[in-house]
Amino acid sequence: MVRRHTRKVPQPRLPKKDHGGTKDQNLSIYKLRLDLSRPVSRPVISLLDKWIPIIAALNIKAFKLNFLSYTQSYYNLPSAVFLAEFLEELHLSKCRLSPVESVRFESLRTLTLEQVQFDGGTFETKMLGCPLLRRLNLYSWDLRNVRVSEEASPGLKHFDLCDFKRIEGRSIEIDVPYLETVFITGPWIWSHRQSTFLFSRLTRLDLYSVILSSGSFDLLPFGCPTLASLTL
Repeated sequence: MVRRHTRKVPQPRLPKKDHGGTKDQNLSIYKLRLDLSRPVSRPVISLLDKWIPIIAALNIKAFKLNFLSYTQSYYNLPSAVFLAEFLEELHLSKCRLSPVESVRFESLRTLTLEQVQFDGGTFETKMLGCPLLRRLNLYSWDLRNVRVSEEASPGLKHFDLCDFKRIEGRSIEIDVPYLETVFITGPWIWSHRQSTFLFSRLTRLDLYSVILSSGSFDLLPFGCPTLASLTL
């Protein structure tokens, strides 16, 4: 006789309230990491649809959603994730994002987006409103434009962009003068504005296959006075 062992998927539980209206302090989750299979399978979608809305309620500091599948399917991330104002670290992969208006990640310090799709094919830091953001990592995106501005993330120190896919006219604009490290890989056209290389605190610049104007090289000695490592 063959016995089959099944394991139930854990269901999320919100902290209970006592008669005085206060929450039970026994449940405390600092970091939530979900490594899941295909993003289009019904059990996975059912699990995520229950877990994600309570991230904000549990005041989780770090959230990582990782799909182990190599398929081209993407999970439509619920807008509830943008209400998690206490998140300090967010790592998403194989998701499709549609940010809501007036999003403010007030506490977010590290943002990693891997194989993530954005409506319109354009990513701008002002979409997410991350005033405390220190590190931004963008990997394998089907994006046409990337815009990183000081207005949205004045404290950004480290920027990493990697995508080898060739998309006609894809470009990148970086207007954060206090960046310290920049790594860009892929056939991106860096904005040809005069302020292309005005980074007063930049110590390391790595550019692989990036398309630059001839005038950009002339600005390096003047726009990056603290540059210690350059790879082109």
